[in-house]
Amino acid sequence: MTTRYIARASDSLQTMLLLMTAVACLIYSVGVASGQSVSAEATPQEIVSRLALTTAEAPSEETEALIIELQSRGEAAIAAIEDGLAPGKAPLSLALVRTLGGIAGDSSTSLLLKVAAQRTSPQPADRALSALENREVRRPLSLDELQALTALVREGQVLKAGLAARVLGNCVMVPERERLAPILQRFEEEVVSPSEVGNIGLSYLSPRVSVLSQFLLAVSYVGEKAIPALIQKQQGIAGDSELEKWFTLALGMAGDPLVSAELERMVSEEADRYIRAVAVRAYARSAGSDAIPLLETLLSDTTRSEYGGCLKKEIFLIRDVARAELHRLQQSAAPAAPK
Repeated sequence: MTTRYIARASDSLQTMLLLMTAVACLIYSVGVASGQSVSAEATPQEIVSRLALTTAEAPSEETEALIIELQSRGEAAIAAIEDGLAPGKAPLSLALVRTLGGIAGDSSTSLLLKVAAQRTSPQPADRALSALENREVRRPLSLDELQALTALVREGQVLKAGLAARVLGNCVMVPERERLAPILQRFEEEVVSPSEVGNIGLSYLSPRVSVLSQFLLAVSYVGEKAIPALIQKQQGIAGDSELEKWFTLALGMAGDPLVSAELERMVSEEADRYIRAVAVRAYARSAGSDAIPLLETLLSDTTRSEYGGCLKKEIFLIRDVARAELHRLQQSAAPAAPK
């Protein structure tokens, strides 16, 4: 009798515990769905699994909360994110690439590059490419990665090609000539036969100059090591005034002081206000601190841009570029903070 009673009591206790567990799970799921924070005790793998469920449906506050929590784990979340990046799961992959974009460090950069090179999944690859835009890649590229970036620079739609050029320019472990060859080839092609593009989002430059400035930025990432290849290229285009102008701008962006006088003349005399704005930047990179007097006079320039109006009501094109370059020069001249 006593034994039977104890057994029944044990069964009742187990049933009660099961009911309590079910209620707890229900409360948790409702709480998460209503936007409450993710448990700090959840592992990155658990968060990725939950993210797979939420991204299969419409975007929600829970998806955003999961991404933020995963980003807060930093590089400890990289392995779980990589495991979750599977072909055929575009919504989840897009969310995970967004997550990677908010995690600093070489591990996240490396994984973003790996995703960007997998052109069989174009949406996640494009988003990964955008996330890499201002990151320095400090590891050698695999052959597949190098070939994917090079092909995109040479043959891709021009806006993607410009973005890929900037990423390739920032791959510091790739030899300069391998980085520059596709960048300069596409740059020259766009100078001679510009691709047709409409207004470019937030850019304050004309579409053509905005496109070409992406390749100039790519050259600036390579820096002074790009100068020999640029000089060699310039020698082969002698007599073509338009190409000579743009390769002079490229030399300036690479930091060649020998073109500073020509760029200073361009700042004063160039008829196209958008090319003139690019010349201000190239001149500052070429002349260094010697550019400061001219840059200061340009702070009162009233040349306006007809693009990028959604940024603010009025854009004073030359003035804004001059101010940005003055700030950059001042920051580079400032003494390093004590460690």
